[in-house]
Amino acid sequence: MGPRANASVFGSGLERVRARLLTALHLGQAKPGSRAPSIRRMAALTHLDPKTIHRAYRSLARDGLLDTRPGSGTFYSESQVKSAHKPLASSLLETVERCRVEANHLGVDSDVFLRFLELFMGRGLQGVPIAVAECNREQIGLIERELRAGLGVATREMLITELVAHHPSLLSTVRGVVTTDCHRQEVSEIVAPLGIPVYRVALAPEFTTTLIRHARKAPLSMVVSDRRYAPVLRRMLRQMQVPREVIAQFSFIRPAELASPGSGVPRSVYVSPLVTREVGTSLPPGMRRVKPGRYLAATSVESLKAQLALDLAMR
Repeated sequence: MGPRANASVFGSGLERVRARLLTALHLGQAKPGSRAPSIRRMAALTHLDPKTIHRAYRSLARDGLLDTRPGSGTFYSESQVKSAHKPLASSLLETVERCRVEANHLGVDSDVFLRFLELFMGRGLQGVPIAVAECNREQIGLIERELRAGLGVATREMLITELVAHHPSLLSTVRGVVTTDCHRQEVSEIVAPLGIPVYRVALAPEFTTTLIRHARKAPLSMVVSDRRYAPVLRRMLRQMQVPREVIAQFSFIRPAELASPGSGVPRSVYVSPLVTREVGTSLPPGMRRVKPGRYLAATSVESLKAQLALDLAMR
């Protein structure tokens, strides 16, 4: 049994080394005749011991992939010019195999890896029920809007006050709860007994910086769906060390208040996507619309998508 097990381990290591070398060729990171990674470098890349790399290099030299030159090192064989231009299907297969091997190294078996790809790359997250928990409906609505568009999940709004009072029944069918850093610990403590994962999302830096830039120049009216968002944003601005006089430029109003007679002072206006229909396309004279872009950071949504897909694949 011992020799068989050792052969199996070497076989796995050989394939990992082969996949790494061929991938470098297909991606143009190496060319036939160029120097192959040193044994120490390949050991670091594949997390294999140097003895296994040395044996793999000798085996691949016999197969014609590598060319060992005493005193000079190991090089990609010139005969690999043709194999570097394999059909697309073969190249894709080798790439998938390399990813599968890397996933196994991370402790993810092949079935989970394939399920993860299905969920992340396809429409596997479509309709997955996810709760969005915050202290105001403005933030909840903005987060829901971008998660539905970016992930295809079915969102359910959840005020934190509702979670505190009725969380068992409200969360009985959701696969996770999304919130921001502001309430992450609080939400985690509430849902911990239910074993439901809590996911974090982060705001796009451009959202607040754009608002601040306009508030430095003129008063800024925030037309929102829930004025409970006001203390949340003001607290965030203070944490960003925005001067008090700039924070004082912010006001929070409902759509109906936008048409009310003002002081005549020119001002900037941010219209939440949640109330766009109520406000319409035109603003009262003297008002300039501010468009800060997306609410959530794109990297944050992508990370959430990956973590959610992995969690679902492992269930």
